[in-house]
Amino acid sequence: MNITLCNMCMIEDTASGCVLVQHRAKPWCGLTFPGGHVEAGESITASTVREIREETGLTVSNLRMCGVVEWETIGKRADGSPAEVSDNSKCIVFMFRTSSFTGKLKSSTEGRMEWMTLDEMRQGGLAPHMEEYIRVLLEDDIPQAHGSSISKQLACVGGDGKVIPKYEKFSPEWFFQRLGVNVQSFQSKLSSSQQTLLSWYWSQNHDICNNLLHWLSSCAPSAWNLSKLQDEYSEAINLLSSAEIIAKPQVIDDAFVQNHSFSSKDSPSAETNYRSIA
Repeated sequence: MNITLCNMCMIEDTASGCVLVQHRAKPWCGLTFPGGHVEAGESITASTVREIREETGLTVSNLRMCGVVEWETIGKRADGSPAEVSDNSKCIVFMFRTSSFTGKLKSSTEGRMEWMTLDEMRQGGLAPHMEEYIRVLLEDDIPQAHGSSISKQLACVGGDGKVIPKYEKFSPEWFFQRLGVNVQSFQSKLSSSQQTLLSWYWSQNHDICNNLLHWLSSCAPSAWNLSKLQDEYSEAINLLSSAEIIAKPQVIDDAFVQNHSFSSKDSPSAETNYRSIA
C-alpha cells in the first residue's frame, strides 16, 4: 500500500475570534485550512510549519495535534472485488491547531487567504468533507475521520473506534456548531454565559427549542440581531448576546429587512420566519 503523509493547520486569531481560511481551487475546491505534504527526511511538525509559511507567509509555533484524517483509495479487480492491498493507497492528514503566529499574511498559488469566523466559513462554501475535518480539529472525543473511495464518505470516528453520526439537524450540537461554538465536552469548552444558554435551552419545551433553532439557522447573520421577539425568545437572544455568539440586539425595521437578503437553504421562507416572530 502506498501511503502519503500530509498536514493541515487551523490558525486562530484569539483577538477577533477568526480562523485563517484558504480559498482552494482545483482539484479540491472550496474553503479549507492551509497545509500540504510531508517531504522526505522531514518531521510531521516541521512540515506543517514549512507549509504554513509557504502558503500564508506566517510562522506558526506551539502547534497542538488534534487528530488525523485518513482517506483510502481502494482499487477493484475486473469482477468488482477489492484489489490487492499493494495496489491501494492511503492519505493520512495530521491535523493541528495554534493561536501562535508571526509575520505578514500573504496568499499563494494554493489559494487566497482570508480571516473568517467559523460560521462565515461554513456559509461561504466548504471544500468536500471539510465539516468532518473541523470536527476532528475542535472536538476532543473525535481523534479521527476515516473514508474511502468505495463509500465516498468521510466519517468521524470516536476513541472507541466506532463511527460517530453526523449531528441531527436542529439539535443543540448542530445549532452551536453552525454558530461556530465548540459543542463537545460542554462543561470544559463553553464559557459560563454559554453554559447558561445551554441550561436555558434544555429548560424550554420542545416546540420553543426547535422553533428558535430553526429561526436562527435560517436567517441571514444580520438578522440574528433582532430586538423585537416574542417573550419566550427574548431571554435566549440576551443570552446569545452575552455569550458573544451574536451581536448585541439592534432595532430592525421593514426598511432593514428589504435591504438585506435572507437565505432559504434551511427553511422554506426565512423572511416569513423572521416576520412571524419579529
